[in-house]
Amino acid sequence: MLKHMSGTFKEKSRFSLAFRSTEKSSLLPFSSLVWPGFCTNPVSYIASHNTTIVQCHGRRRIYGRGSRAEINCLKRGIVTNRQHPPPPHPLFHCNEVRPGVFWIEEKYFDSWNRANVFFLVGSDRDLLTDTGVGIFNLREFLHAKGLRHRETMKPMDVVLTHIHFDHSGGVHHFQDEGKIHERVEIKIHELEAKHLSHPLKTASWVMNHEVWPKPSPQWNAQSYKVQGVANVSPLQDGKTIHLGDKTFQVLHVPGHSPGSIALFDENHGILLTGDTLYQTDQELIDWYPGSSCKRLEHSLFRLHELIPSVDLILPGHNAVLYKRDIMLQCIDRHLSRRSWSRTFAKTMISKPRAIALLGANHYVVALPEALREMLQT
Repeated sequence: MLKHMSGTFKEKSRFSLAFRSTEKSSLLPFSSLVWPGFCTNPVSYIASHNTTIVQCHGRRRIYGRGSRAEINCLKRGIVTNRQHPPPPHPLFHCNEVRPGVFWIEEKYFDSWNRANVFFLVGSDRDLLTDTGVGIFNLREFLHAKGLRHRETMKPMDVVLTHIHFDHSGGVHHFQDEGKIHERVEIKIHELEAKHLSHPLKTASWVMNHEVWPKPSPQWNAQSYKVQGVANVSPLQDGKTIHLGDKTFQVLHVPGHSPGSIALFDENHGILLTGDTLYQTDQELIDWYPGSSCKRLEHSLFRLHELIPSVDLILPGHNAVLYKRDIMLQCIDRHLSRRSWSRTFAKTMISKPRAIALLGANHYVVALPEALREMLQT
């Protein structure tokens, strides 16, 4: 038996929507725009915990999921504007953690080295912090996602928290932006700016099994190198980056690398920490070439003083941090493990091993994956 919401069925648009109850065999149609491409055939909603949306299009049926809130709208006769959710990007994942703050990950790089990329929208300028390994084009993803618009292009600062390959590998994609009239300025701390022009001096290694899909059938991870860029703007401690409605202060926080920086917007409580601070069950890395256990401790104490003013930490790896107690735990976990013996082991064993492996990988021969994996232990 058909029960119409208005007593008679009238199609008021080229789209027709209907609600079918699983408890009562009734069909309640009303007009609504739901998904693009719907024809005038009825669309039935089955009210269940996992609501199924069915479109009858000739002999074809297209199924989708509807939320409980949308079902309640249907019961009350409220027109909705639901559209097909866009398909996930095959190479990158993007999540808006706060209005105008986007967390981007390289899905194709399945590694403990996969770094976070953050894109922040400003009223006058945009900010991109770190660029991933750069095997696929991050710049093109920003355009495809609609975060950057070629027609109404704002200036953008590309700021690297430090030189390591998992953060600087994609920066070369943005050097080409001048060719399409995009005003992009690449920035990094002054201690590491010169190395960005000579990528062989940076620590970079990728393993074959970590990359999927591969850029081409001939691509091999052993040939991976960070590509150098020119026209880099050096940053110093205390310098500010103005986006219009947001202003970030540059904090020099050495330890993980000589030129590691953090960015702090006190007005909005946003702190970008790079690899100086992130959530991990292991210790923070302070045994790479150029690292310093003592300097990292001082940098963590400096960040510790900022936590009462921080609402959101955007770290170099792993999850975004929202709670201050977790932020403090991440700092305290590393500092509580300090000891003379651990510092000695890092200085006399871990760091020389890393220097030898990375040096051989760059200047002698591309190391096999078995030796590269030693850097993870």
